[in-house]
Amino acid sequence: MCCHHVATEELLAMKTALTDRSIKAARPAVRPYDMHDAVVPGLAVRVLPSGVKSFVLVARFPGSTNPTRRALGAYGVLTLEAARTKARQWLEMIARGVDPAKEAERQRREQERKRRTTFSAMVEDYIGSAVVGPNPDKPRQRNPRKILNGLHDVLVPLFGDRPVTELTADDIMPPLELIGRIGTDRALVKLGARKTLRRPSRKARPCPEQARALFVFVEMVFNWAIEHHGYGLDRSPLDRISKARRLGATVRRDHTLNDEELAALVLAIPRLPPPHRHAYEVLLHSGLRLNEAVGTRWTEIEGDDWTIPAARMKGRNSGQGQARAHVVPVTPALRKIFDSVPRGEQPPMGGPGGMLV
Repeated sequence: MCCHHVATEELLAMKTALTDRSIKAARPAVRPYDMHDAVVPGLAVRVLPSGVKSFVLVARFPGSTNPTRRALGAYGVLTLEAARTKARQWLEMIARGVDPAKEAERQRREQERKRRTTFSAMVEDYIGSAVVGPNPDKPRQRNPRKILNGLHDVLVPLFGDRPVTELTADDIMPPLELIGRIGTDRALVKLGARKTLRRPSRKARPCPEQARALFVFVEMVFNWAIEHHGYGLDRSPLDRISKARRLGATVRRDHTLNDEELAALVLAIPRLPPPHRHAYEVLLHSGLRLNEAVGTRWTEIEGDDWTIPAARMKGRNSGQGQARAHVVPVTPALRKIFDSVPRGEQPPMGGPGGMLV
């Protein structure tokens, strides 16, 4: 080997603080060679005979007894400072016994998993586990139909394709606030989640109660997902959002009918068509809540006892505050109402299997 080649190899083996100027000035040779950086140990620029230059890290990677060279990225795609940062990160992983290539693959798979976990997929998992459960006849929530409608008709069209790990309060709250101002139907059309109005003749009107209910549904889904893992979540995007400040406080409904209102109700009920007439007659003579009354089935009535299952009573369907079955005496007035309902002909009210079907 001539003295010139020996001098060149000795020069290249020396470590110098790499600069963009020195990298651009490097000329290709017959064989590939490395320009070693004096700032970050093991970092070098690999210059190929074709003139292509790339950053490499020369280190003893986990599982290897000899130093090897691994590419960090092409020069031009990766800047010198970015290459130094990446090389430092790799060296830190190597010091912990972690192979950077395996860690990069693990992160890639994690990101891919997060992209596949959409809000729609999470909602379906939630419904199957926490709303409907294994037995559709015994749902785990008190008002499953209301929850299903809110999820399927509103929230999934709005956020269904979004990865759950990317949804933020800034994504969720503006649509809910718009629903609170102009109503669900018009808000969904304006946001592009629905093509046409379902009720075009209905004027836009505020719907704050629906917005607050949807807020609760989103909270329930995210809290359930955090507890059950597998979704890449460690917190709900709404955990620091005040529902009352953003969507208004809940209006308490504790109005009691006075004598005049009660008389008006008694006079109005006979003019209602079935099944509404039957439902309001039952409410008038039983003092029950709407959902407790309109879901009545013949199988719940035995003799003079009408047993309303716990799933339709106010309260939780599991855990503390669990609802209990409620027995209502079948008075002569209630008996007369029930006897006026044709068996198997009455359409459902308020949910499947309503009003004695």
